[in-house]
This record gives sequence, C-alpha cells and structure tokens, in this order.
Amino acid sequence: MKKYMAFLCLLPTMAMGNLLSDADSQLDIVQTACSGLSDEIASVAGIARVNTAVTTVGTVAGGGALYAGVQKNTQDKRIDEIMTEICQAGGCDVNSVATMSEQDFFNNILLPMQQLAEIQERTQKSKKLGNWRTGLMAVNSATGVASAVLSGINRDQSDLIQHATACNIAVSQLSNSYHQMQTSGINPITNPIMNKISSIITWCTELKVSDLEKIERRMTAVMGTGIGGAVIGATGTGVSAAANTDKIRNDDSDDGIRREKRMNTAANVMAGLGTAVGAAGTGVNISVITLANKMVKQATLCEEVLQ
Repeated sequence: MKKYMAFLCLLPTMAMGNLLSDADSQLDIVQTACSGLSDEIASVAGIARVNTAVTTVGTVAGGGALYAGVQKNTQDKRIDEIMTEICQAGGCDVNSVATMSEQDFFNNILLPMQQLAEIQERTQKSKKLGNWRTGLMAVNSATGVASAVLSGINRDQSDLIQHATACNIAVSQLSNSYHQMQTSGINPITNPIMNKISSIITWCTELKVSDLEKIERRMTAVMGTGIGGAVIGATGTGVSAAANTDKIRNDDSDDGIRREKRMNTAANVMAGLGTAVGAAGTGVNISVITLANKMVKQATLCEEVLQ
C-alpha cells in the first residue's frame, strides 16, 4: 500500500517532467521554423528599395519629358505667331508682294522679316526640346520595364509565406504547451524555460502572414504600373520622335500643321501619363518598404529571444 501511495505521489512530478520535456522539444522546433525570416524579409525590402529608385528615375524622366514638350510648344507657338504676322502683312503671297509700293514693302515685309532670325533660333530650340522629350520618354519606358521585372521578383512570396506559416504554427503549438504548464502548477521561477517561452510567444506572434500577402498584392500593383509605364513610354517615344522629324515639321499644309500639333499633344499627354504612373509605382513601393521594414524588426526580435 505504501508503494502504491508513493507511486501516486510521483505522478504529478512525472507529468510535469513530461510537459517540460515536450516544451523543450517544441522550443527546438520553433527555433528551426522561425530562424532566417528577418534576412528573407530584408531581401524583399531591399528589392523594393531598388525598385523605388527605378520608378523615381522614371517619374523624373516623365516629368522632364512633359516639361520639354510644354517648352517645345511655347517655341512652336511663337514661331506660328511670327509667321502669321508676316503672312498677314502679305509676305507669304507672291502676287501681293509684287504689287506693293516700296514703302509698304519695307513696312509690311522687310521689317517683319527681321524676325526670321528669331524664327530660326526658336526652331532650333524646338527641335532640341523635341529630341530631349523623346530621349526622356525612352528612359521612362526603360524604367517601366525594369520596375516590372523587379516587381515580378517580389510579387511571388510563396516560399516566405510558407516559412512564416510554419513559424506561426510552431509558436502556436508552443503556446499550447505553455498553457498546459501553467495549469499544471509549474513554478516559472524554478523553471526558467517558462519565462523564455513567454517571451517567444510575445515576440514571435507579431509576425503576420497577412502582411506578406499585402506585400504580394502591392507588388502586383507595382508590376502593373511598370508594364503600363513601359507601354506608355514606348508609345510616347515613337510619337515624339515622329513629331520631331523634318518631314512632319516642314509640312506647312493645313493638314500637316494639324498633324504635327496632334502628335505633339499626344506625346505630351503620354509624358504626363508616364509621370503619373511612375509616381504611383513609387508610392506603392514606399508602402512595401515601410511594411517590410516593420516585419524585419518583428522577425529580428523573435530571433533574438530564440537564441
């Protein structure tokens, strides 16, 4: 009878020992499941930072192209005004010139013709601005392609999500063991493992898989802006280059003048769209960096308490 009673007294001790042994094993599992997350998430943030730099360059290039296009329009408008003055004075009509008196010819033709030097200067500026617009839109297109590629790398975070999920499951199981130890009456003071487990549960449950899923969705959006920016930039580059050719610029027919204006307007609109798309991509990238940096801190704190 005494042996039986002694055995009964040992049961709680044996149960506590089993709980502690199980918790120790679960600690090893958590360490394996949660290690390395901070480095993986930091890599995501790093790619997002590079992508931000790329989209920023694209935004600046798009804005520069738009500015060059607007300045080109200013030059072209002044050229049109000068030519209108000359033509209204009769300088564009051979018959009108032939019947003018010397005084009228001097006042109406020779004096306005002095502005031809200004026309030549403004034409050269217009041509140069058109070339700048074309070049900057080509940069805008290239950055759109680069952004789409970088976003594609960051868009699929399935491996990282699986890693984080495994960590969360392991921590959840460790939490269950912790609650069992609490109800069994194990003294945290005499069993320091309890304090360590409590810290792990506190810091390692901060890492949310839903945050990684947000990053995936946001990078999908950035990839869309990158593809859109590349298409807009490429199209705008072609239109801008065509509008600045001598064939288009030197066509003084009514249809030719209207065609040049339409093409320049279209190029400027695309430059504006490219700027807006690049700015949108930059904004989303910054939000990804902010979220990823927060997750890096959370993962680092978790890894520190696991050591």
